[in-house]
Amino acid sequence: MKVTATENLFVVRNDRLGVDPLVLDKKNGHFGSFVPYDEKVHLGLETSSNSTIVYAHIIVGILTIDATESFLVLVGDAQRVGKIDKKSIYRINSLIFLSFKPYSVWTSNINGKEYPPYFAVEKFLASDVFYYSSAYALTLSLQKQAAMADLIKNKPGWKVADKRFFWNYYLQRHFIKQRLSAWIILIIRGFVGIETSHKLPETGDPMGLAVISRISCRRAGTRYNSRGINDDGNVANFVESEQILMIRKHTFSFVATRGSVPVFWQQRFAQTGFRVELTRSREATEPAFKAHLDDMLNTYKRVHIVNLLAAKQRKEWLLCEEYHEHFVTYLKSISNSYSVVYTHWDFNQECGLSKLEHSTRVLENEQIKNNLDDLRFFWRDSDNNVLQTQNGVFRVNCLDCFYACLG
Repeated sequence: MKVTATENLFVVRNDRLGVDPLVLDKKNGHFGSFVPYDEKVHLGLETSSNSTIVYAHIIVGILTIDATESFLVLVGDAQRVGKIDKKSIYRINSLIFLSFKPYSVWTSNINGKEYPPYFAVEKFLASDVFYYSSAYALTLSLQKQAAMADLIKNKPGWKVADKRFFWNYYLQRHFIKQRLSAWIILIIRGFVGIETSHKLPETGDPMGLAVISRISCRRAGTRYNSRGINDDGNVANFVESEQILMIRKHTFSFVATRGSVPVFWQQRFAQTGFRVELTRSREATEPAFKAHLDDMLNTYKRVHIVNLLAAKQRKEWLLCEEYHEHFVTYLKSISNSYSVVYTHWDFNQECGLSKLEHSTRVLENEQIKNNLDDLRFFWRDSDNNVLQTQNGVFRVNCLDCFYACLG
């Protein structure tokens, strides 16, 4: 993709898209409007000695820093991590920020050093945890892709995307408003790993493995600063993880989720360490808790909660007790109590930090073992015939949600 920057315009050309070049008008340091491409006018600007040319992979969007300046954000360097269904997936390595000001001046000063005003955003987006694909529906599990096959075929990717995992939705707002679908590539945050070099030991047939973890953008944040739930029922650091296995002409997928304990709580630093505090009463928490589980059931049909918090640690037991009481109340409010199950499995007691190999003991729990079989997995053949669907997910949590066993 070739981007030409002039004093008053950006001209973006990608011949592989089969559409006219994109022209963005600059206005007072910000994005003004999309201008229809006129070859007689704009081709001359693209070849002018006064223009600046950069090459990029995709447009991330338009970033407004403050009242004085906006930037066109591009992926400058990306690495292909592999293919699923013959569709390439890339990890973002670096970005390019082009100012809508004719001559941009860096104004940020941190500890005596001058940084560009987009420094924090660039550092965040170039942290090796953002991925994109122009062909693969990264926000959707394979089962959702199968269920939405007709929509995916007939509508642009941003229209059928799961907005929970569409991290650059706001940055793409101007493109979305004008329905410039050919230029809208969504970005997920999380992890994508693909391995295709393995073979089945019995037959030598090739075997492909992939893991896609999708972090929700609705209540993200750093450890200790983002905890619990908000009024809309979104929990901190919610992740949907999908394991994909490809053998011969068959593809299998299993989805699990994890997220913060869905009550209002925080951690404050005290002399004895970080202390857990509940920030709302049980009655005030109930609507948000209900909204969270309602959304989980609506999205995944059935939910098996696996709470890994320590029963003997006071700061964690406080959350355990609150979580269970809310679950009992919620169970009474729904007609199909079979659709949601709660299991407390003390990860600290069973494994601690030195016996992580014991984490497989979670599968010895009768309730978890039975539901693992009952919830099943997604299975399709090479002709995209669906042979089996997954009919529910595990929802796992510990205190931090970084090393949840089933996540």
